[in-house]
Amino acid sequence: MELDGKFLDSRREVPDPPADALIASVFEADPSATSLDLIRELVRTGATSHPELQPRWQAFCDSEDIGPVDWDKVERAEAVFRRWGPQIVVSLCFGSLAGGYAATHIAHLLLGVSRLESDPKRRVFETAQLLFDVLGPGGLKPGGKGRETSERVRLMHAGVRHLLQQTPRSGPGQNEVRTPNGDLAWDLSWGVPINQELMAGTILTMSAQVLECLATQGVRLSPEDQWAYVYAWFVVGRLMGVQPELVPGSLDEARRFWRVTKERQFAESAAAAEIEQHLLDAMAGLVPLRTMRFIPRAMVIWLNGPEVARMVGLAPLRWHERLRFAGWRLLERTVSWIEVRNRFVRRRLGSTGTKMVQRLDERELRETAADGRPAAGQPREPFSIPAELAGEWALASAGTKGRRRPPEPDK
Repeated sequence: MELDGKFLDSRREVPDPPADALIASVFEADPSATSLDLIRELVRTGATSHPELQPRWQAFCDSEDIGPVDWDKVERAEAVFRRWGPQIVVSLCFGSLAGGYAATHIAHLLLGVSRLESDPKRRVFETAQLLFDVLGPGGLKPGGKGRETSERVRLMHAGVRHLLQQTPRSGPGQNEVRTPNGDLAWDLSWGVPINQELMAGTILTMSAQVLECLATQGVRLSPEDQWAYVYAWFVVGRLMGVQPELVPGSLDEARRFWRVTKERQFAESAAAAEIEQHLLDAMAGLVPLRTMRFIPRAMVIWLNGPEVARMVGLAPLRWHERLRFAGWRLLERTVSWIEVRNRFVRRRLGSTGTKMVQRLDERELRETAADGRPAAGQPREPFSIPAELAGEWALASAGTKGRRRPPEPDK
């Protein structure tokens, strides 16, 4: 694949043409419908009740050809998640999400749009759910939960693009797209909203960046396991509309793409600092460290490096915080190494990642009002962890009735 600036600049001008065309045709046929209503409904319920859009979207997804899939690699990625899932959750929350906000275009878009719909902290749990849906057993197979969630995200992206295209522009050159709240959601000098380069970069944060964070935590994966993990996420990318020319063909290519992405997209911004604080507030409820409130901030700095931490508005650790964090990190690495080999340790003690998964297992994805209380309306279903993983990680939900089962394997 090409990674020169000219090629990637051209990808900034390309959205997701087939999905966008379908969305536009639905709204043209029904002038009373708005993409803002669609986005709100998708966030709150995970589906849309629009009488024409839902069946047309499902038919579109069923007819989409994402090309051949190496299911052996996907199953290998599932095995990596089954073994190292708690550490991957830590990498996702304190690495991918926290560090990914340094991509200023994404930070503005997420902050502007999330304020219209719900508490911005909600994305933390939505993204964690995507992780379990995608890498749960059979999640990416036809009918799997990961495939369904990926297609829903693609629909929401198309709705956001349609919304921003209909929004009046302001600022120099009439390039600024602002939400009804006045927040800058996008600047057209960055390309089209949620463009191909941005979508591919987001998949890299979920894959290549996670691998870097795992290595920092002391998790050593074989090159074959690493490539399988990246490969599975780019299957997700294809389901979300990433075009084939932006799919890396090897682990080395994915790593180069990730380095170029950081060089092109990472910078300091006020939007990144604000949404980073929302993330740390959300993480405070998942990490059982009441007496060590600095730990979430320390983990972001540890996993992303001081330069990225500065971009997202985090103050450096003070000397006594560095000292306490070094001791905590040694204990954490020891527990993580033991718990993957001893179920009793995982059940009775557990690393930070395991504790986070246990709290996710108990969480409901509810709408919240400004004061943090549940908002009126229909809540979404509880956070869902596949039964096989719940049993593997000794979670409270293991064996509970109603847990999702993986789809039947292809015959």
